[in-house]
Amino acid sequence: VDAIVPQACGCRVADTAELAALRAVFGDRLAELPFVTLAPNVGDLGAGAGALAATIAAVCLDRQALPARIHHGNPEEGVQVGPAASESRSLRKVLVCTGSIGGQCGALVLSKAT
Repeated sequence: VDAIVPQACGCRVADTAELAALRAVFGDRLAELPFVTLAPNVGDLGAGAGALAATIAAVCLDRQALPARIHHGNPEEGVQVGPAASESRSLRKVLVCTGSIGGQCGALVLSKAT
């Protein structure tokens, strides 16, 4: 995985749980992985968030680039979630995380077309 599109909905409880899960999976490597955060740009889209996240991940893979990232507040230490300019990046796989109010969670890994 070369980048992560997290749910990152802006709800402290949900975001803390999501980050704990990502840390459990990636360990120290998580600090190296750029996050593509969507909620600061478009808000929490509820049921539509997963579809948009998957679409953005596919565009990142196609364009081999990450979009600019905005962040309001205090970015979490040890993860790349703070403000950043758009950048070209060699991407082979992007992880998309999504969830719902009911507690269902999903993860999808998209790969660059060969």
